[in-house]
Amino acid sequence: PSLVRSAPGTRCARRRPAQPFGAHVSSPDQPTRRIVGIVGNVALMLGTLVLLTVVGEIGVRVSAQRLDAVARDDGSIKYRFNPFRPDGRLSYRLRPNWATVHQTASFEVEVHTNALGFRGGPARASKEPGQRRILVLGDSFAFGWGVEDSESFPAQLEVELGSNYEVLNASVPGWSADHHYLYLEQEGYALEPDLILLALFDNDISDLGLNHHDFDAANLPERIESRIRRVDQSGRLRYVNDGPLVPPTLEFPGKRWLADHSELYHWMRFRLAKLWLIRAREETGARPPDHLRVAEGAIESLSDAEVQRGLENDPDFQLRYHDYLVEAIRRGAKRRGIPVRIITIAGEECCSGKPRVARLHARCQDDPDCRDTARWVEDAATPGERVFFDSDQHWNARGHQIAGRAASLWLAESVFAAQPTPASEPAP
Repeated sequence: PSLVRSAPGTRCARRRPAQPFGAHVSSPDQPTRRIVGIVGNVALMLGTLVLLTVVGEIGVRVSAQRLDAVARDDGSIKYRFNPFRPDGRLSYRLRPNWATVHQTASFEVEVHTNALGFRGGPARASKEPGQRRILVLGDSFAFGWGVEDSESFPAQLEVELGSNYEVLNASVPGWSADHHYLYLEQEGYALEPDLILLALFDNDISDLGLNHHDFDAANLPERIESRIRRVDQSGRLRYVNDGPLVPPTLEFPGKRWLADHSELYHWMRFRLAKLWLIRAREETGARPPDHLRVAEGAIESLSDAEVQRGLENDPDFQLRYHDYLVEAIRRGAKRRGIPVRIITIAGEECCSGKPRVARLHARCQDDPDCRDTARWVEDAATPGERVFFDSDQHWNARGHQIAGRAASLWLAESVFAAQPTPASEPAP
């Protein structure tokens, strides 16, 4: 090595070898810089993901703008029946302040919702002074499937009872007793009804098995997620599957928040469920777990998994849980001083080969607070008169008229005759 000449009286110093060009020189700050770089990259990826999510959410919401009708090739108009919206707790419900046309081969009717998200004319949460309020809960029958707003039996009931009675039609197609219970607990009781009228149809029992539930300590529903129905971004209720295969329900952190606030989340759920079904149909082993059995015992003593498994696989348990929900509604209403009345609705071919449905209607005959509408229709309809649509099991306008008239007479006698009549109200 070369030596550097030093000044007199000093020691010689060895020259430091020159570093080759481009060689890396370590620094005490190198680990810190590396960590900062990693953090920066992660932040960039997260920011990009958030940006894409926001853009996707906006895109779904913008694409959900009204698309009420499309033109067919022959020049005719095809209306889209789109009054629905996703709901984080109830799975789906009706949009507020909406108007659409419901069109099939059998009918073409207008459907309007009010500010409360109920079918019918204007309504508000607070009652008018001196007015009695009836809250109707049911599925597509009580909703008025295939008839005009004014022809549904809740609307007919309001007309029959008189101007000092208000009937709120909170019915939603596809809802069952689990929806009715949860809706009352979350919102319905706050409307301060003077009477709750449950309209229960034949398939309400089996429909319980089509929903996934989050249960409270008493195994009553806190959240409902339909496993086969999804609302698309245009507001139509779409069926992911009508066969035995049912998409699994996934749990992950933040799911409840997304269900409550994100349209993109529901859009993705629908499409992922469709993809799952395509894959499941290709696999020979994909079958519903019909071999599973539910544990015996009181429903409130079972685990969440046992209750859900029973609802998905055991028709007898479905009937037990249906009764459990109805009794929970009665108890909740009784605590608030609200009477509950029930009507059971049968399709044109009611109970052939359906022993559990037959038991539901038989129980109603022994319950003083329940009426079977099949008898109302049988007594009022003339021989050969059609009260059902030819294309499905729903009442036509005449069926709704009979039910509204009979319900008004029954309620006026069994409920309102025993209550003091407001001074401004004529007796029904």
